[in-house]
Amino acid sequence: MTTPSTLQKQKSKVQKMTPWNVIVMDDPVNLQGYVTMVFKKVFGYPESKSETLMMEVHNM
Repeated sequence: MTTPSTLQKQKSKVQKMTPWNVIVMDDPVNLQGYVTMVFKKVFGYPESKSETLMMEVHNM
């Protein structure tokens, strides 16, 4: 069984990860469906948000 002081030390060592800033560029190589799939699989976004983000990049 862990003592409260041991538990406090363990909790203080846990650090939050720094959020990432991701830059997405529109290019003629990757198709819109592929970019949408990457948003879904890598970032876990739902289909609607993935398509919205893809179109936002595409129309810039």
